[in-house]
Amino acid sequence: MQNRNVKLVGMGCGLSWSTLGSTHHTTEDIAVLKAIPNLTIFSPASPLGLGKVMKKAYEIKGPTYIRMGMSNEKEIYEKDYALETGKNIVIKNGKSATFLQVSLFLNY
Repeated sequence: MQNRNVKLVGMGCGLSWSTLGSTHHTTEDIAVLKAIPNLTIFSPASPLGLGKVMKKAYEIKGPTYIRMGMSNEKEIYEKDYALETGKNIVIKNGKSATFLQVSLFLNY
């Protein structure tokens, strides 16, 4: 049963509805879903990332969970990029700091 080809989508995950207060924060979803064997979890950071994650989830033969925001998130990428499972993506390099999208691809 744990290997069914099911795709789950969590809407408003994390702190994306932060202005509505803690009753609307979905911060425990990853912790709860980690208990499901063989589940792959995606947490894209932008609309472009969401599109890439949707395609990747479709390619995976097994259960997947996609976390998405609901706050009309803005695009953070200046150009297209290749989605590589388990690799971080540099958003912007700087002299004293570098911004990364920390990719969340968990498979248990």
